[in-house]
Amino acid sequence: MQVIVLSRRNFREADQIISLYSFDKGKFEVLAKGIKKIISKNSAHLEPFCFSEVEIISGKEFDYLGFVQFLNNF
Repeated sequence: MQVIVLSRRNFREADQIISLYSFDKGKFEVLAKGIKKIISKNSAHLEPFCFSEVEIISGKEFDYLGFVQFLNNF
């Protein structure tokens, strides 16, 4: 799913909640686990106003971020 990253906010020690916007789903939030760790590969692809391809995994409480691929930056 292609999305635009709107904002990021801290959640627990190493996680963040990412606000995304897609043309299909509208505005929604996902939990990115381990995104604040130094070795995180997805951190740079989730800066605000990045256009990215993401995979969303459904969970009980939150939807989780699976795969992220950077497409364009605004």
